[in-house]
Amino acid sequence: MNISSLNFNMAVKPKTLQPKEEKPKLIQPSVQEKQTNTISASAPSVIQAIKAQSISAPPAFKEIETFEVPYLNAKGKLYMLNNGQKVVVIPKEGPTAVKTYVKVGSFNEPDKIRGISHYIEHNLFNGSKDLAPGEFVKKVSEMGSSYNASTNFCMTDYYIESPLHGDNDFNSIISMHADMLQNPLFTEQMLTKEKGPVCSEVQMYQDSPYNTAQNTMLKKLFNIKSESPDLIAGTVNSVSNLTRKDVLDYYNKWYTPDNMTTVIVGDVDPNTAIKTAAKCFGDKSSKSIKSMDDYLNKFTKHYEALDTKIDKPIRTDLFSPLVNSTTVGLGFIGPKNNDVKESLKAEALATALTGYDNARLTLMLKAYSTEAASSISTISPNFNDPQVFQLDTLFRSGEEKEGIKSVYEVLEGIKNIPVDNIELQIIKNKLKDNLNVSGEFAMAISDHIGDAMVNRGDLKSYTEKAQMIDKLTAADIQDAAKTYLNLNKVSLVLLHPETDRAKVEQEAKDSTTQQQPINNVSIQQPKATNAAKQVSFAGTKNIVKSENISEFRLNTNAHIAVNDSPSSTRTSINYLIQSESIPNYKPGVPDILTEIFNNGSSHYKKELISDLLDMNNIKVAGSAGSNSIIFGLDCPNENIALGLEAMKEILFSPNLDQKIFDDIKAGLKLKFTSQQKDPMTRAVEAMYGNHPFGNSSRKILENIDSITLDDVKKFYNDITNNAQTRIVATAPFSKTPELKDKLFNGLQNGFPVSKPYHYDNNIKVPDFNSSKVVTVADDRQQAHVVQLFRIKESGNIKDRAALHLMNTILGETSQSRLFMDLREKQLLAYMVKSKYITDGKIGEIALEIKTTTDDPKANNGKPQYDNLEKSLNGFKHHIQKMQNELATDEELKSAKLALKSKIIFGCESSAGKTDLIQGGFNTPYGTQYLSELLKSIDNITAKDIQNAARLYLNQPSVVSVVASKNTLNNEQNYLKTLGDLTNY
Repeated sequence: MNISSLNFNMAVKPKTLQPKEEKPKLIQPSVQEKQTNTISASAPSVIQAIKAQSISAPPAFKEIETFEVPYLNAKGKLYMLNNGQKVVVIPKEGPTAVKTYVKVGSFNEPDKIRGISHYIEHNLFNGSKDLAPGEFVKKVSEMGSSYNASTNFCMTDYYIESPLHGDNDFNSIISMHADMLQNPLFTEQMLTKEKGPVCSEVQMYQDSPYNTAQNTMLKKLFNIKSESPDLIAGTVNSVSNLTRKDVLDYYNKWYTPDNMTTVIVGDVDPNTAIKTAAKCFGDKSSKSIKSMDDYLNKFTKHYEALDTKIDKPIRTDLFSPLVNSTTVGLGFIGPKNNDVKESLKAEALATALTGYDNARLTLMLKAYSTEAASSISTISPNFNDPQVFQLDTLFRSGEEKEGIKSVYEVLEGIKNIPVDNIELQIIKNKLKDNLNVSGEFAMAISDHIGDAMVNRGDLKSYTEKAQMIDKLTAADIQDAAKTYLNLNKVSLVLLHPETDRAKVEQEAKDSTTQQQPINNVSIQQPKATNAAKQVSFAGTKNIVKSENISEFRLNTNAHIAVNDSPSSTRTSINYLIQSESIPNYKPGVPDILTEIFNNGSSHYKKELISDLLDMNNIKVAGSAGSNSIIFGLDCPNENIALGLEAMKEILFSPNLDQKIFDDIKAGLKLKFTSQQKDPMTRAVEAMYGNHPFGNSSRKILENIDSITLDDVKKFYNDITNNAQTRIVATAPFSKTPELKDKLFNGLQNGFPVSKPYHYDNNIKVPDFNSSKVVTVADDRQQAHVVQLFRIKESGNIKDRAALHLMNTILGETSQSRLFMDLREKQLLAYMVKSKYITDGKIGEIALEIKTTTDDPKANNGKPQYDNLEKSLNGFKHHIQKMQNELATDEELKSAKLALKSKIIFGCESSAGKTDLIQGGFNTPYGTQYLSELLKSIDNITAKDIQNAARLYLNQPSVVSVVASKNTLNNEQNYLKTLGDLTNY
């Protein structure tokens, strides 16, 4: 379960104001109620008439409209159930997503119960009429399906996504989904239990200064009077004090059918799907009014009052010891939620500013070696309330003053100088291409529908968006800039390093301009107060199949796999050149080369290439690894030839210019400086030492000043002159035969000759013979813990399948052993998981948890620190259990379905299919990898998984901890028992 919010420098959230009460309305009894009131035992004719009526009762739903789904070549249907709930059904090949959007979020909460929307979201998974606590999660997991939910300011959503492995899976999914939403039990026991994980999640957000900055920006922009530092999650106090009555009142008020929209996208027949949905969702009606309390609860609904009368710019300066650069956020009052045309104009404006390489603000910020993000977002559940238009960027400490001035100049400039024809065409292309790309994913389509229905109140804001985009003019975008980018009504928030406080305060005193007074706020971390059978593999229509793949060797010696995907609407190509050995290089060289690939070529400036690509909706992205360079190409099918030409130009004629090199280094320094401390950084350093696999962001930052342009040139030449070439292409080749001709002609025209392809597994890494513990002190409420094990891949597909299944059982899912114990039973954390990461040759198993420390409430006012020890002991217990006990038949069956579903989800898009095939070349199985993996999954036994655990989890590991100084000081003796301890 998670919280969704706006972005503040790629990571933040919002807050609350004075309630806006709906006036009570007089309620007239319904026709049905009137009939019921007039029936008596002495009126058989009336009873017979009603019985006769029921025999020919109207259907449980009615169809409202049929619509064309953008870029999908499919028709969707909008229905209304008799109880007022809306249902949308869209047939689409691939996984099926069932998602319900409830029009309620944190901006429906009075401050006293701040966080209740998010708390209820968690508790709907804790038991309902037909599902005992834990049964929903168990059954969904056993079907190989995934589920989750999220809460934001104005909406809460819940979903199940499934490949529909079994014939009855769809019916089961709808039935469980409806039951958890309509009939939650909200037992005292489960409500109390869930406060632990929810409060842990609250503290996780409070540990982020970017989150605090985001909330501050919204509070100032709309004059929101809330005491909660987090407008969605609330506080530990507000959540801890919620009662069952609070929960029931809030649920009954908002979770009514007329306030819910369910969207079904996937491998379904609309006529069958709506009947199933009507049967499962149709029983619930709005709660009848039986008392004055019921009346007041139903009709006195709270809406956060958004004060839009801001009449001057408001600046707030925040300071935090957890940041090393200055983040700048600007918030403006945007268009009304239900104004579809104005919302699109504002979205186009955001695209004009930061939505592509040559966007106006993006270009200007190159001088500061930084980037910006802009967005238009709904925050209020009221249709007539405004959205927020937001800009976020980052500056080196000391450059923010001039940087903000430059940002303001761009914002004023777009008001006075409208976008030209090229800009306008690119903006339209970007907006339409986003629709096209999202059409590959069931969940993305669902979210488009949810936004249109719940936030805009108009399905046409999605179904007719492409046509509306076509009608956009330069004057529309200029008008949006003049209307919404009012610098006299901006909420400006600057998040500085704590070390800059004195300087910033002095600058404010010395300023002779009309700068707004600085509202100094120090961000301090708040203290807490109070033998299985084989499993069938259904849902495979859209999956990568070996019979659809043809392999060729080009005259350049490149090895190419051509994957025919008849349903794909886009072409995806991966072009990989890889050296058999790892060149010697300084940490950071591949990162610099990656950025060089995104800066044009030696023949053409970035601006020219970017415009060409954006005009044709072509995405070309290159990146460098320790011994490889890979380029990805994604484009509409008709643009494959142009895309290949652009990829060739950038890859083989990189822009190795000194000025660009210097700018890239400056940008990377800013990027890595702004990152918060992460235990994985120190873990990989300790695991791999000076080997390139240990080149963390911290080590890159430490070495980047010593890197020269010659270092980058040498690395590039070492790769390109000693490499094999592997290419994977996915497209609807059988439906569009000319695509294959364009592909082969493009790849053999001007591409260099490489070494013949052959599989090898000669990568050497240093031995790791003794366990290590590394700690980093940081001012935060939660300890972030990672335990890392190295995997030397055998190359055997059976071993790979066993590792995947072991990880699934251990900690990858919400039914895993770590999750069910450390989160659900011991209540140690909101976030606990394991992950298996591999490049096919070297991999890692990582166990991870964020657990609360420095918590005085948990121990009668005395701070406790032993959650760290409990967490690591929990890791140890389940590692040993994996080695000593066989997985149950139930665990094995569930894990197999979960792994197969993960593969199916990865095949939704052309790019996903291409990536999966490319990954297979890092194994001896090549293009047969996926089909062999699927066969192996079915044949893995519990003993195979136990053997994998004994082999890979019974060896030295790295434990890495980022936590408060008090926590680390109090746990030193324990940590020393786990391995050689190093404190940073």
